[in-house]
Amino acid sequence: MITWIRSLITFIGFLFIYLVITPVMLISTVLLTGSWYRNVTIAWSKILVGWMRIGAGIDYRIIGAENLKYLEKAPHFIVSNHQSALETLIYTIILPPHSFVLKKELLYIPFFGWGLAKAKPIAINRKDGKNALKQISKQAKERFAEGRSVIIFPEGTRVPFGEVVPFKKGGFIVAKQLEAPILPMAINSGIAAPKGRFLKEPGIITIVIGAPIEATSRTTSELAKETENWIRGHIVPSLNVSKIPSEAEIKALTAPIKSKETKREKTVTAETENRVETAKMQNAEEKEIAKVTEAEVMK
Repeated sequence: MITWIRSLITFIGFLFIYLVITPVMLISTVLLTGSWYRNVTIAWSKILVGWMRIGAGIDYRIIGAENLKYLEKAPHFIVSNHQSALETLIYTIILPPHSFVLKKELLYIPFFGWGLAKAKPIAINRKDGKNALKQISKQAKERFAEGRSVIIFPEGTRVPFGEVVPFKKGGFIVAKQLEAPILPMAINSGIAAPKGRFLKEPGIITIVIGAPIEATSRTTSELAKETENWIRGHIVPSLNVSKIPSEAEIKALTAPIKSKETKREKTVTAETENRVETAKMQNAEEKEIAKVTEAEVMK
């Protein structure tokens, strides 16, 4: 009952922020660009995340924050799993200047989409894979030249906690072509704020940030597999872990992962998951290579 009441209060607060505060902030940014506009988007994200903390009792903490220093030295492809809308807000707050790769339909949402368009996203048509890859390659190169990293969610959509969706290869093809390092990030926000669910679970979301994975010394397949395996292996499967775990403790925590979202008593072992993921990745790679060659991406 308490969780339901807190979720309702959180929802009402979000409506107020979206319908009242967001238009005011958006109007105030009409003439703002660059770092000024970024400061406004960070402030807006902090308001939403702050209200989530007050209303629903959801907070976050970071493991591996020292790896953010690499983003200050040079732009990276930031690759993360995607479980809820919370990571887009949290990443806006904690990361240096960046651009999201996202579906273009998001730009059409009143207020939110209009503000999002000013943040220089790479907005793609997901139904046109070949041109989407060319667009990511071209615009990622432009964003890197501006000193911005590029954030990509290779699952392509929000995936409920505990479910496994193979990573799409497009971002890794571009990373290899541009020889851009990948900074992997893992988040378990889907436990607290599941996709499509009204009720929110109070607790502390854990974000794990890894060291860069260099593209120059790896093939596209190796880059994709290593990144996906790292992210899968660093999704902490519960809220409110009593202390920030070490690398060894994270590995112990993340195997096996029990799916809470599907409400099935199903434990996925790391060994079985790797076999399934490898088979799916090989199949996806064969299809991708048949459609898009690396030469086409760079045209």
